[in-house]
Amino acid sequence: MITGDAHHYARYAQTDGSAQKITAGGGGAFLSSTHNLPEELVVPPQESRDPGRTTPPTHWQLQTCYPSKPESRKLCLRAFRLPFENRGLWVLIGLLHLAYAWMAESAVRQGTDHFADFMSRVSYWGLVRALAHNPLAIGITLAVVVGLAGFTKTGVTAKKWGLGGAHAVAQLLVVLVSIGVSARICSAIGLDGGGFGVVFVVLVGVGGGLLGCEVMAVYLLVADRFGLNNNELFAAQRNRDWKNFVRMHIGVDGVLTVYPVGVDHTPRKWHLRKGGDDADPWFEPDGQPVEAKLIEAPIRIEPATPSAAPVVAP
Repeated sequence: MITGDAHHYARYAQTDGSAQKITAGGGGAFLSSTHNLPEELVVPPQESRDPGRTTPPTHWQLQTCYPSKPESRKLCLRAFRLPFENRGLWVLIGLLHLAYAWMAESAVRQGTDHFADFMSRVSYWGLVRALAHNPLAIGITLAVVVGLAGFTKTGVTAKKWGLGGAHAVAQLLVVLVSIGVSARICSAIGLDGGGFGVVFVVLVGVGGGLLGCEVMAVYLLVADRFGLNNNELFAAQRNRDWKNFVRMHIGVDGVLTVYPVGVDHTPRKWHLRKGGDDADPWFEPDGQPVEAKLIEAPIRIEPATPSAAPVVAP
């Protein structure tokens, strides 16, 4: 049995060696992890609710995965590249920080009190009190908490609100830090008026967005320890390496041989090939050529029943 969907290679063999289950989805848009794959599968699982389940459960052992589990764990740390791989998220979080600064200032502004005047003297507790007086800020904060709790992919309520709530609190604390630190930097270098506003927007938008993305990366790494949000952890990396595919050969004797092929690194740029034979590829990579390898030794699968006499093609 062969399937794709998960963007990695994995092979499970039935304990008596009579059958194989192979996942070969390495042509997908991003790499999927392997370090959370179970060492043993029971099919159908005991918790299955299939009313037609009549066969006894079978047991399967993990034989090979690509990338390997140690390599997959190392790749988790690429989550800290999140703001550079997903610049749209960086911008979105930066705009959210700026919106909080605007809501805090507008909630307590009096008369001719300008943005720079308020921000240069406000304390962290003052920011909290100002936001607490703004109905829009309260609504957005509740949306952040509920949204990040919903982002925690689990059906266990305690985990959902525990991890998701902690993530929301961390993100909101980073908002306060980015606003407070940026205001103090602008005041320390003697900015006022329009200059204060321009530098403040850059510091909060760029710096706050960067910090928010890194907090998101930490959350994804922590959630992965609980077996949660693993797909989001690797999707956020946009990892285009570790591709794989399988080639299969059926012999005249009915034996199926599966060749699992892996490509550790894929070129980022290609160009139209000049010259060459008609059978050559149309495109070739810039720089180092594609290097393919066998992920493991070819898998030989005998036919389930004795085959008839081979038919020789004319």
